[in-house]
Amino acid sequence: MGNWRRVQIIGTCDSADVPKLREALKPTDDYSNWHCLMNGGLCGLPPWASEQINVVGNLAERDYTPHSVAETLLKLLGIAPSLDVKVHCGGDYESDTCINTVTARSAPLVAVLEPEVATIPEISADQMNGNLFEQLTRSRFRG
Repeated sequence: MGNWRRVQIIGTCDSADVPKLREALKPTDDYSNWHCLMNGGLCGLPPWASEQINVVGNLAERDYTPHSVAETLLKLLGIAPSLDVKVHCGGDYESDTCINTVTARSAPLVAVLEPEVATIPEISADQMNGNLFEQLTRSRFRG
C-alpha cells in the first residue's frame, strides 16, 4: 500500500486569494506543479481552497513528511498570502496519531511544531465517494 500520511487542514483564506489557491491545488496537465497538498485520489484531500477550511485526507503521494508540508505551505503563501492554516499531520501508514502540527500564517511564517491535537479524524465514506466522482467526471482538457 505504501506510506501514506493523513492530515487535517484547518484555517482560513481571504476571498481574494481563494481562486489563486484553488489553481495552485490542481495539477497541471504535465504535473510540473505537483506538491503534497494537491487535491485528488480516493482518500486524498478534497478541493480545500475556500474562505473557511476544515478538511481531512491523505497527502498527494507516499512518503511525504511534516517538513514536506511546511515547504509546500511556504510556496502556497507566496501565491495566497492570506492563507492562515494549521495542518495536523498523522503518523506513518495513515496512523491517526498526530505527530506534528504545521502552521502557516502571514507569509512567510511557517513552523513545524509539536502536535496540537491527539488524533486525526477518519476520512469519511462520503468524501471518498465524492473524490471518486470527481476523478471519474473531471475533464482531461481545461477549457
